[in-house]
Amino acid sequence: MLRTEIELTEQQDLDLQTLASQLGKKPMELIRQAINNLLAEWHQETRLKKMRVARGLWKDREDLPDFEELRRSWQRSP
Repeated sequence: MLRTEIELTEQQDLDLQTLASQLGKKPMELIRQAINNLLAEWHQETRLKKMRVARGLWKDREDLPDFEELRRSWQRSP
């Protein structure tokens, strides 16, 4: 694990200490959790952007099989 220094205002530090105490956690745990939440949101946005770029990428291709028919052929009959 890497060590990183951050600067907080006095109010941020006070609020963080209070919240940590109320939740029974260490302030560092809350900071890591906040960073994880931020990064998860960023990764989700990045994933969605890539999916939007890829949407319709093959729409004009005529050399592909009929995927609906292919899926139907995979379905098992009762």
